[in-house]
Amino acid sequence: MQRRAPAAAAAKTARTDTPWLPAAAAVLAAVAGLNGCAAHKAVLAAGGVKPDWVDGHSSQYPDSAYLRGVGMGDNRQDAESSARGQIAQYFSSLVTVQTQTFSSEAEKTQGGKTQSSFEDKVSRDIRVASRQTLEGVRIAADWTDPQTHTYYALAVLDRAKASAVMRDKIQTFDRQCSQWQSQFLSASGAFQKAKAAMKLLSLMKARAKLNDQLRLLDGQGLPTPFDAASVKTQAAQALSVLVVSVAVEGPGASRIRSGIVNALSALGLSAAKPGAAADIAINAHVQTQALEVPADTDPGWHWIRSQAVVDFTDERAGRTFLSLKTDDREASVSEQEAKQRSYLGLAAGLTKKVGQALTDYLESQ
Repeated sequence: MQRRAPAAAAAKTARTDTPWLPAAAAVLAAVAGLNGCAAHKAVLAAGGVKPDWVDGHSSQYPDSAYLRGVGMGDNRQDAESSARGQIAQYFSSLVTVQTQTFSSEAEKTQGGKTQSSFEDKVSRDIRVASRQTLEGVRIAADWTDPQTHTYYALAVLDRAKASAVMRDKIQTFDRQCSQWQSQFLSASGAFQKAKAAMKLLSLMKARAKLNDQLRLLDGQGLPTPFDAASVKTQAAQALSVLVVSVAVEGPGASRIRSGIVNALSALGLSAAKPGAAADIAINAHVQTQALEVPADTDPGWHWIRSQAVVDFTDERAGRTFLSLKTDDREASVSEQEAKQRSYLGLAAGLTKKVGQALTDYLESQ
């Protein structure tokens, strides 16, 4: 029976033949349940001559045809899990893709069923493509060092098979881009053009991410069937003519408005003055209150809590489609300084939330 590796061996880290990305616990967890190794029984070599793959080369699994990952650990299971994780690092940006969504009417109520935003669906498509690719990872060989009793494992991924999965999903995105480009060009109203533009930009971003991963596999990637730069320019122009009015009432109104305007600017939108004819109206209400000083805090400090409630209204339909609420608590020896800090905190929070909320709404239409 093999002796358990000493504690020093446990501290060793896994390595990969092409270390482009750092190890990530989230990626290891994402691939822990993959069943790709089930179809191929690994070659177990206890002792004997050290295989070439342990030192980063393999005549049986050359770089030209395979991605390789080498893992090590106290036992065979840990070594194999680490080896799979090394290959997963290549796709970590896909596996860990997460889209933060905000509850909007378009997402919550449609036939009594919960609906996801367009961007969330695109992100899910990316995760599916990445998962399907990683299912091709298999453990090709294991080896135990007879002197240190360290376990080693070799994981491999067939480049050709993995590339085929990526190409298929990229071509799906290309077809969707073509569809929305046609709708974008034929749309007559600013709102319809903006809607199609947001979908186009989301799809193109996802397509570019997958194509980057395809290049890691085949060294080439898949050329876009359309002029991406031109589409981005046209989409940006469509968003720039969408009119969004911003009105803020309450203390710190100017700072809060600046935070909202910054969010619009990041999307290529400009803020119209309150009362102007708009496609979307954003109305914010701010309240500020003094809080009791915590018992374990210097009584000379002032604690302030500011809260903002932001309503988004589709002026065409005359309905509020989203409400956001955010708050911020700050402290200072000066009450006025504490208030100013809380306004800045609110503004920063709204810069993030407002941009995502508008993106979700436009894409969901």
